[in-house]
Amino acid sequence: MLEIFICEDNLAQRTNLEQLIQQVIMLNDWEMTLRLSTESPLEILAYLEKHPQTQGIYFLDVDLNTDMNGIQLGAAIRNCNPHGKIIFITTHEELLPLTFQYKVEAMDYIAKDNRDAIKQRVTEALRQAQQHYLSTSQT
Repeated sequence: MLEIFICEDNLAQRTNLEQLIQQVIMLNDWEMTLRLSTESPLEILAYLEKHPQTQGIYFLDVDLNTDMNGIQLGAAIRNCNPHGKIIFITTHEELLPLTFQYKVEAMDYIAKDNRDAIKQRVTEALRQAQQHYLSTSQT
């Protein structure tokens, strides 16, 4: 089963993303669960340290208003979970090049400025992650 993680410092945006993800999972009956939704990057890293076999999908805000930004968190996740699916959702489109500098290998980089586009892109990312999961779990 794929486990979904959200790291977003804005409570309203985090709640909206949680609801969207839950709705998409339920409508498509995918083998996924929302495991952790938090404002703390350290909470996600602590979970991964305790559960190293996690097959994760990570929705990360870039600006987390902490010592660790979302791109740094993505790089740390990549070290713990090399096959994890990392999706950035942010208002900081100009920071996209940093994902290459940190070697994050993000699946997507979604701008928060268009709610309809967010729904479509989140759905597409989850669909792609589900397809990868099914193709690798059958081998």
